Amino acid sequence: MTEEIANLYQIYDFRFSGRTATIDFSGKKLEIKYFVRTLEELKSFFKEIKFYRDEVKSIKKDLKFDKIWCRFDFGKSEISEDDLKKLIDFQKDIFDEVSIQKVGRNINIFRNVLDYAYSISTQPFSVVVDVKEKSQELMETLNLLENFTISNLRVVYGKFDTHLNKYTLIELKKNNLQIPLYLVGCNKRCSMKDLKNKNVRNVPVSIIARSWIFGFEGCCLDYNPVKFRKNKSGFPTSMDVFNLEKCLWEEHKHKKNFRDIRLMNWNNFNKLDISKQNLQNKKEVMIILNHLQNLKEKL
Repeated sequence: MTEEIANLYQIYDFRFSGRTATIDFSGKKLEIKYFVRTLEELKSFFKEIKFYRDEVKSIKKDLKFDKIWCRFDFGKSEISEDDLKKLIDFQKDIFDEVSIQKVGRNINIFRNVLDYAYSISTQPFSVVVDVKEKSQELMETLNLLENFTISNLRVVYGKFDTHLNKYTLIELKKNNLQIPLYLVGCNKRCSMKDLKNKNVRNVPVSIIARSWIFGFEGCCLDYNPVKFRKNKSGFPTSMDVFNLEKCLWEEHKHKKNFRDIRLMNWNNFNKLDISKQNLQNKKEVMIILNHLQNLKEKL
């Protein structure tokens, strides 16, 4: 049974709705993303670290998630090894698993951070890799994991057709390590450079990732704070609604009930039937799945 992993949108939407929304987080997974893309953001994060730890404690107590992870958005920053180790310290005894990410191209720093995490914590470890990493460097990273015991592997999303060979490498390593595989940082929609059919542009990334083509156990839609444009305020008058029956995104008008809609989308993704029997009846979804299957057979 695959699942949709929650992000901070669902937490904020639930809280700001006055906790009246019909939603049950118990037994589900949550990934909290922190932005440390610049030196200023990193300094601010360390300054407010008690607030972030208290926030995680509050979420664990109130919302009964089965598992809470974190992930850091480093942008293009060159974070030091010492600061990466401080981010491991931050996670210890607060999150259900300690998340370890490779930053930049230096495999030795990644190895040192892995060693450090194992030296200070007995908690389970979740490793985060980026599918957009160069093939040789990704393989080097994956091979290193065979020397460690990890509970799961999380992959930061990149376009399926562009990075298909690397998704295949990750799938092979996952089978070798016999661990769950999750796709995080997902876009809403699939984008295929070889497909011109406009009717397939509303197929969710989550459906393709959780299908038999890739077999991810769960997906997490990327969380990015809303950006307000100059002289503009509020949300747009329409937003995406996931149609569970059609397995497609649809644009709907809303009357300031965007929080309820986003929570409904998350609920519906968790109700999703990704069996072949169900998806074979979804024409748009099958166009993409058949296209990717053909590409995989040519690798």
